[in-house]
Amino acid sequence: MFKKFIKNQKGMIISIEFAIIVPIFILLFLMFIELSRLLYISTVLDSITIDGSYYTSKTNDLDNKQDLEEIFYNKVTREQRLWSLVASVDDLQVDVAYCSLVNDAIDYLNKNSSNCYRSPFSNALVVFSVSYKYHPMLTDNALVQKLKTTLSRHVVVFKEY
Repeated sequence: MFKKFIKNQKGMIISIEFAIIVPIFILLFLMFIELSRLLYISTVLDSITIDGSYYTSKTNDLDNKQDLEEIFYNKVTREQRLWSLVASVDDLQVDVAYCSLVNDAIDYLNKNSSNCYRSPFSNALVVFSVSYKYHPMLTDNALVQKLKTTLSRHVVVFKEY
């Protein structure tokens, strides 16, 4: 009878260990997926910022800000095939400003008043600001709040005519 009691105790210990370990493992797995998603979105932002700014620095047939924004949106939807599974194009924000001096571009990026315009008069500097409004899958905790600031890119490009 004593052996039977010990045998039953081992089964209970295993089930308690299983009940403790499995939720922790699932939580770690979900955190890994969330971090992978965040890193993928960050990489895509880097890619479209670099490629879009390179393309626009080489072209002079762009008439307005809308054309530059369309380039970025098309870049995401056409070339980044996983984007629609991981993120939303609606949360992507592209801001384009045209400046004549480097100091104006710096003031614009620092959110100070500057002489930058939304339409390309004859300004050679183009300031691209690409940001993504990140919505976590699990929770919106303090760690995710700090990581949200990493999802914005700013590039100043000299337009070659």
